[in-house]
Amino acid sequence: VPGRIRPDVSYEEHWRRVVEFAHEAAKVAEEFDGVVGLENVEGRFPLSVREWVQLIDEIDSTRIRMYLDVGNVTRLGVGFPEQWIRSLAERMCRIHFKDAFFGGELRNLLAGDVDWPAVRRALVDIGYEGWINVEPTWYRHAPYRLAQRLARDLDAILEGRL
Repeated sequence: VPGRIRPDVSYEEHWRRVVEFAHEAAKVAEEFDGVVGLENVEGRFPLSVREWVQLIDEIDSTRIRMYLDVGNVTRLGVGFPEQWIRSLAERMCRIHFKDAFFGGELRNLLAGDVDWPAVRRALVDIGYEGWINVEPTWYRHAPYRLAQRLARDLDAILEGRL
């Protein structure tokens, strides 16, 4: 998480701190042959896909990438996930699937405003072959049924059956 913007820290100072932290994290990731994924979360930093591209490019390390949450793009009302995927492409290390209403609440897959066919096309277009993690809203009753539903919904998205 690259942090939450606050009134007592300027945007530029926060940016500088994130870049410095990322350089240190890259050293640890190198030592353990890993990658650190910075996720777009409710903290609203950075504010746009263009700034994410700029941030990852400024960090300039193969060990620091973006962990893109398509639901958060929609929930925060900061654009369209398929556009973020195309803009970030090789700067991403992982994808996080959940759904949301544009500028509103989170939902399970296929229950919000994410254009899943467009997200799938964008992933195919950039040749994405990495992991996709799904973050569900847990069922209040019979939560064991959720895994079956998620598996069917995820298969439908990835196989283009929507």
